[in-house]
Amino acid sequence: MSLKSICDTTYKGVLKHEVFRLLQLFYPLASEATRTLLLQRIKHSDDLNTTDEDVEYREYQTYNLLFWLHRTDPGCQLAAQEFEAIQRSYPNFQPREYPDLTHWGSVRAERDVSDIQIDELLKQNPEALLLDLFSGREEAQNRQEFFTVIPEAVAKSGTWGIQLATALQTVQNRNPALWGDIWNQILIGLQRTILQNDQWVKVLNLVQSSSVINTSAENLIDLLEQGIRKSQGAIPQSCLCVAEQIAERLWICINTDMTPEEVNSDSNWLSRAINRPGGSLAQFWLQTLSRRQPALNTIEDKIPPNFRQYFNEVVNGSSCAAAMGRVILASQVHFLFSLDPQWTRSRLFPLFNWAEDTKQAQQAWHGFLTWGRWSEEMLPDLMPLYRQAFQYIPANLANTELRSQFCLHLASIAIYGSTNPMEEGWLREFLISMESCDRQQFAFHTGSRLRSIQQDAQQNLWGRWMSHYWEQRNQSVPILLEQAEWEEVMKWLLHLDAVFPSAVERVCSGPSFSLVDQFFYYMLQNKNYEELYPDALARLLLHLLKATTTSFHVCQYIETMFRSLMQHSTLHPTLQQICDELSRLGCQNALDLSNLLND
Repeated sequence: MSLKSICDTTYKGVLKHEVFRLLQLFYPLASEATRTLLLQRIKHSDDLNTTDEDVEYREYQTYNLLFWLHRTDPGCQLAAQEFEAIQRSYPNFQPREYPDLTHWGSVRAERDVSDIQIDELLKQNPEALLLDLFSGREEAQNRQEFFTVIPEAVAKSGTWGIQLATALQTVQNRNPALWGDIWNQILIGLQRTILQNDQWVKVLNLVQSSSVINTSAENLIDLLEQGIRKSQGAIPQSCLCVAEQIAERLWICINTDMTPEEVNSDSNWLSRAINRPGGSLAQFWLQTLSRRQPALNTIEDKIPPNFRQYFNEVVNGSSCAAAMGRVILASQVHFLFSLDPQWTRSRLFPLFNWAEDTKQAQQAWHGFLTWGRWSEEMLPDLMPLYRQAFQYIPANLANTELRSQFCLHLASIAIYGSTNPMEEGWLREFLISMESCDRQQFAFHTGSRLRSIQQDAQQNLWGRWMSHYWEQRNQSVPILLEQAEWEEVMKWLLHLDAVFPSAVERVCSGPSFSLVDQFFYYMLQNKNYEELYPDALARLLLHLLKATTTSFHVCQYIETMFRSLMQHSTLHPTLQQICDELSRLGCQNALDLSNLLND
């Protein structure tokens, strides 16, 4: 199947499940060139006959496919970069429970509205239309139909929507409730249309000069948040000051609700936050701050006073909006740290302290683990928080994906950071305090990260902490080594070319588990270790085969390596033992290999 066929199939839904499974199996084995080509094809999928109305749907399909590849191979930096980029562009997109299935919840609510109804409405004069509505001459049924069609009409013609909003200014006092309802429908439609710069000026001035901020805060926040991050038709730079002034007034409106937000321990606070006004408004401020950075490069204060005031009120606030805003700020702590480390240390890092406020810490970690990332400069402040979290996460973070992300952070720090996890003791603390699933995830993510490490870095890691760590785990220090964790550690062998013989020594001197994931042998045969390290490879195969007690279905992979190892006569005694083990496991090629060895 060609790369084009793969992409077309996933967008059209034909054999989608099968193709996703195919990608899951072979993407981790693909070369960097093949991965790059596939990702380029995914990014440039505009030729799939989608209309303008389908853009958001198509973008979600792209997001869904990139999420699948990223989840399939978390260690692939190419897929990670593309997925993180589209997630930043569409922060409201969330992964599906079953990305490989065709049916999914729509990104936006669909209305049963015909094009004829929309076109008929667009032909009407907004002022005359409002006159009929506010005079009461329109029947209730017609009025409801009108509300249904407004968002679609505005989405189709932003100009008509602005005309309707302008006409509304003259009739507010006649029926404030009806006035607010119509404004809400207009704002919903404006979120889905592409506004030109002059149209943004008109919309923001209309909002600024009316009381719509008080009656339609949620829809107005959504308009600002979507407007600031659009790649086409975004709020222009010249309008940012007005947009910020409106955002300040919106914050006053929503910062009064003290109703606590509750989610289950296995839910995600970030998912809740991006769908709440407080979280959406925080995203607007952060996106706007990012947009302003080029103009702030020449000054020391990278966070202007109005932004700093808003951020402080969010951090200190007790409202629901403030809580949701803190989740968003925590998710972007790396960005804010790069602008003002001192402010971030004093105001944001305390949010992660479990001992101060368990719920607030849970919210902060949810945001940070989903979208955030660490940096070397942040580690002196972050490592004590990571270490403290070991004691709290098992009881307060049931969400398996977030737990996995926590382990990914630690694995990345162990691989890329300057910290020594063994000498500093945090890895020992992690192993003791966390659960077996977390230890398995740490080993898994460490292996994933090793894939991108060059040989000199492999040697450095091995000498710095990895060899000692493996030796300790073989002895079940500081806690029992279980099968699932051992299997993941075993896979490190596939990405430690520079120290493969030493790593094999660690395997053979450790416990003997029966390897369940026999796909390991397929990957092993592709490493060319029979040429580079024939002695170590033969010893490893014999050790693993002796421990195997389950059904064995990969005899052909052993044969491939066996035939290459046969040229080394000193290995023949070991190879004969391998033949004996293959025979015990029921491999039909065992006798043929033994005869070849004795010819």
